[in-house]
Amino acid sequence: MRQIRGNQVLWAAYTEKKLNEIGTWLRSFHSLSYLPPLKVEDAFIELISVAPADEYSYFTDYVLETYIADNACFPSSIWAGEPSYCPHTNNGPESFHSHCNAMFYSAHPNIHVVMRNLLEIQIETDMKINSIARFEWNQRCSYTADKIAYIHDEYTKYRLGAITRLKYLQRVGYRSQPNKIIK
Repeated sequence: MRQIRGNQVLWAAYTEKKLNEIGTWLRSFHSLSYLPPLKVEDAFIELISVAPADEYSYFTDYVLETYIADNACFPSSIWAGEPSYCPHTNNGPESFHSHCNAMFYSAHPNIHVVMRNLLEIQIETDMKINSIARFEWNQRCSYTADKIAYIHDEYTKYRLGAITRLKYLQRVGYRSQPNKIIK
């Protein structure tokens, strides 16, 4: 996303409301995460083959070196997988970390403050575990539930051969982009 945001032409095409060739192509990269890791490289090659112009090779080189190549910083075995109903984010750990940071106002808090905050975390965790044991959990908003169902439906069509891999990448890429794009 940083590579797209850092280039005015790519960013304009990506954020444009109307469908355009460059924007559709860029959004297709989001859907690589909804493929099994062993199929990501072939899908990436297919995306490169339909690139709108050679002038975007710096973007594809970055994606290749960072996410696709065997010696990539973040190989596909870490971030790719068939669509699932599990959350596709790390918002839970980030929320916990942010919540813990907000509990302390200094780098070296008093031991009594630390103990009180740890007890609060323990009580909250117990309540969450008990609600899960009683099969009570938060429902997803309808937009997220619809998006997940759509991605599953498209993956089923792709797996059964009803649509091509490229069509799957384009359809899912359009629906899997972030909900809010900060300009």
